[in-house]
Amino acid sequence: MVRQVGDLPLNGGEVEIEGDVARITYRSDDGYTVFRLESDRREITCVGSFARVGQGDHLKLKGRWVSHPKYGEQFGVETYEVVPPATTEGIARYLASGLIPGVGESMAERIVKRFGERTIEIIDTEPNRLREIKGLGQKRVAAIKKAWKEHRDISELIVFLESHGVRAGSAIKIYRHYGSKSIEVLSENPYRLASEIWGIGFATADSIATKLGVLPDAPVRVSAGIKYVLAQASEEGHVYLPMEFLRARCVSILGVGEDSFDEMLTELTASGEAVCEDDRVYLPLLLEAEKSIVRSLERILDGGVQDEPESLDEVLESVQAEQGIRFEESQLRAIDRGLKSGVTVITGGPGTGKTTIVKAFVRLFEARGWRVSLAAPTGRAAKRMSEIAGRQAKTIHRLLEFSPREGAFRKNSDNPIDSDVVIVDEASMLDILLAASLLKAIKTDTNVVFVGDVDQLPPVGPGSFLRNLIEAGRLPVERLARIFRQDEGGAIVENAHRINHGEYPDFNRTEGEFFLIEEDSPPRVAAAIVDLCARRLPEKFGFDKVMDIQVLSPMYKGEAGATNLNQQLQDAINSSGKRLGDLRFRIGDKVMQLHNNYDKMVFNGDIGRVVDCDLAEGLLTVSYDFEVEYDKSDLDEITLAYAITVHKSQGSEFPCIVMPVLTQHYIMLYRNLLYTAITRARDLVVLVGSKKAVALAVRNVRTDQRYSSLADRLADAIPL
Repeated sequence: MVRQVGDLPLNGGEVEIEGDVARITYRSDDGYTVFRLESDRREITCVGSFARVGQGDHLKLKGRWVSHPKYGEQFGVETYEVVPPATTEGIARYLASGLIPGVGESMAERIVKRFGERTIEIIDTEPNRLREIKGLGQKRVAAIKKAWKEHRDISELIVFLESHGVRAGSAIKIYRHYGSKSIEVLSENPYRLASEIWGIGFATADSIATKLGVLPDAPVRVSAGIKYVLAQASEEGHVYLPMEFLRARCVSILGVGEDSFDEMLTELTASGEAVCEDDRVYLPLLLEAEKSIVRSLERILDGGVQDEPESLDEVLESVQAEQGIRFEESQLRAIDRGLKSGVTVITGGPGTGKTTIVKAFVRLFEARGWRVSLAAPTGRAAKRMSEIAGRQAKTIHRLLEFSPREGAFRKNSDNPIDSDVVIVDEASMLDILLAASLLKAIKTDTNVVFVGDVDQLPPVGPGSFLRNLIEAGRLPVERLARIFRQDEGGAIVENAHRINHGEYPDFNRTEGEFFLIEEDSPPRVAAAIVDLCARRLPEKFGFDKVMDIQVLSPMYKGEAGATNLNQQLQDAINSSGKRLGDLRFRIGDKVMQLHNNYDKMVFNGDIGRVVDCDLAEGLLTVSYDFEVEYDKSDLDEITLAYAITVHKSQGSEFPCIVMPVLTQHYIMLYRNLLYTAITRARDLVVLVGSKKAVALAVRNVRTDQRYSSLADRLADAIPL
């Protein structure tokens, strides 16, 4: 259906028009497009959703005329068909429009010169005749055949989707997943979209199913709905849902009776697609992850180091001398436990010595001749760990050698990590799925040390792994509480601990590291943040505008939310960057990956910078620690990252963080969110908002309550 701009009135009934696309004036990431169409010797502004329409395309459009108060008469497109042009000039322009990678204006003209008005027919039915064109060898002809078939298949898929009320912008993503079988798959079971393709949810699949005549209480719909609700719960951090909670949510979303739910849940448990334990309902993968963690920890604890380590006092003295410190009792206990126990947990806030202990562990373990592996959940955390320890640290995915081709980790119980010690930093970010894979790959006689701040926000994925290890009360845990280096972090460290203890931060210290700029109005807060990032902070402190300063917002929505701030910051900081067509990304932009992409080996929360765009190929190149290419159908996987949410910042450290703190954010203003935000800063924290909002956050001790049984399973399985 036509996507209207504002409240456009529809004038008259449906009409058909036909013409050539003269130019694209706007295209959003979801396919919404504004373009000028040459029709009957005049240009018409057309608006609507399109999967793949470019300059030179000949279109048949159905829709309605609309009147916009600012832009005047427009044609609102409801359905469309791309029609191959009939003239040789039109065919040449059509082929050179970017439709076929590698065919530009010169090659298109040579092809049309050879085959004339039969060009489209030749490519359709006798593509091997393209070899008659000088410069087109076997490989290039094969590439053209493949691209042309894909174009035809996607065109058919677009017609199918639009006939079932689904935006055409999803077509390329669906085709990439299912290929030429896309229409067949969707006709048989459209609900596969919700579980198999990121970015296409249950509502879209349900819309197609409804148009295909699937009844509201059809088993395929109720089954997909239950699995969808469980999957959504896992994205919210839950490992299971209580039966009554699941039943109520499914009945509400699906609009079916409890009997339909109960019958289908029974079938799902019988087929192994869901598991019920008492009144808890799990997705099988998550239940197995919890049980696997317990089995692995039992195994490592039983087989860990049993002998008393030889004296390492000299090494310990050397470490202390190098760092100009003296270990206090809690730190010495943590080091002793790490040397003697198969599994050790060390937790504490900023400045309490976690970094120092990691350095000491590396020196002490290596002095014993042990092979040490360092790992962290994210690339930024691993890079920071490398800098701290003076040794290479890897992301956990790289340590486990994930293989995109196999879709699995190469390091596992049959092929374990070849190390005597594995030290994992930022362990508060570990969800149970990644933790289970890691522990499974650790040998029985290997020591594993988890280091993290349990008071920070829980992981983005399901479970609260680090918190559950501590809550179980069965593992060696050392909580570091004392700030043993006052010069490390200064006001940032002190205020982090004040906030964590429920005390109002001190904005009166003279170090110039922690500020509150008082503003009550969201528009003024947004304006102040843009001015800080684009001008004041770079001028005063020499920060890089893009990569050194990170805005952290409690929410996406609102004038001081991440979405609006990103747009304003891009305009202020990188307005001259070259765009990829009509999309919002520009060369030089800071961007963030939104979900795990194992093919590209980039993961949820990774931050990079746009370094190139190829308008002809429709490719965007982002530099993380390595370069990754995205085509237009991939671009919903990344977003601008001048401003991100606090949840997405976990495991990262930035020279400077700027954070809006407003009473309008009260839903998200709680203590561990503010605590997590300011502990992401190394040199400077600037809060922009009101004292009342800061106090509200400090007082609000609400934590993210997650349904998980891991702590109870550990307590039952491991003796005191």
